Amino acid sequence: MFNPSSLVRRAARGDDRGDNDDASLTKVCAESTPWPENASWYEDSWCELSRLKQVILDNMPITEHLQFSLFRDAAERLVATAPLEPNANHRQTAFGGSLSMLATVAGWAMTRLVLRERDYADASVVIQKSSIDYCGPVCGDLVMQCAWPPEEKRASFFDTLDRWGKARLPLRCTTAAADGQETVVFDGSYVALLR
Repeated sequence: MFNPSSLVRRAARGDDRGDNDDASLTKVCAESTPWPENASWYEDSWCELSRLKQVILDNMPITEHLQFSLFRDAAERLVATAPLEPNANHRQTAFGGSLSMLATVAGWAMTRLVLRERDYADASVVIQKSSIDYCGPVCGDLVMQCAWPPEEKRASFFDTLDRWGKARLPLRCTTAAADGQETVVFDGSYVALLR
């Protein structure tokens, strides 16, 4: 069974893959075969998510403070995780700014994965607008889930991108409590621009 909290703790300790750290894993992954043309969600790999994390860290330095990791689960969701300790507020619950940043990163990463589906790896991605609802406290590790967009939404996104060289992809990221109740709901509109 998927247990994101154990992944958060392992990632924070740096033992996602035995004794290797993210830097060495990224190096190993970079030497592996490139992303296959027309790859599907199921063909993405831990190595691809490690490379994507490194791109985020290199281009958005503030994200380093999150101590985040990227995973995927069996339900076709991108999962962005971060430990509570460096992201806690004065009440020892998750800081709203950290939750917002983690959601923004999760949506940005999902947009990059969608673009790779049609070999648009060189497109630029920016967030155009977002809103976030804090429905309850996050009392443990931060686990932000972003569902793979349905086929019709992706088809419309790619049609617009092909026609105009830019397109918007609306995404929802959520965090849920142990009982399944959503504690954070983030809606973001991401724009892809062809170079």
